[in-house]
Amino acid sequence: MINLKKEKFLIFGGAGFIGESLVAYLKSQEANLLVITRSEKSGNIYKKINIKNKLELQKISDFSVDCCLINLMGGTPNEIVDTGKVIVDAIQASILKPKKYVYLSSMSVYDNETSQLLKEDMSFDWKQPTTYGSAKIFVEKLMEERLRSIVPVVCLRPGRVYGLE
Repeated sequence: MINLKKEKFLIFGGAGFIGESLVAYLKSQEANLLVITRSEKSGNIYKKINIKNKLELQKISDFSVDCCLINLMGGTPNEIVDTGKVIVDAIQASILKPKKYVYLSSMSVYDNETSQLLKEDMSFDWKQPTTYGSAKIFVEKLMEERLRSIVPVVCLRPGRVYGLE
């Protein structure tokens, strides 16, 4: 088992189902956490900030040094794209300085009607996905094009997520 006691995690969007589950696990492992949310949430690890405001992002800059930044932010397609752009811009401008960036995308990047076996290197050009899927693709491509030379990026595309609330 990996010892997470000395690891730092900066989580954007930790108030939803996946985020709360991840936060609970990381807390049980005594990891150092800062969870950014759009809404009020009680607890000293939660911080509500307007991530579009660079001054507010700079308030978490010190924590972001050598952390694992995890972007779980959901919302509308526009909110997904806006959040992705802000995080990528902040990493490029060295406002955020993670050692790794993990992005939670979606299987919605693929057409729902396909009978093809889905592979990691599959092109998105073969059929247009939903608007939500297109927003996720946009952020994936943005990370790939602008961050690969700065920080390792990992993109996860879960198909189904199950669990108790």
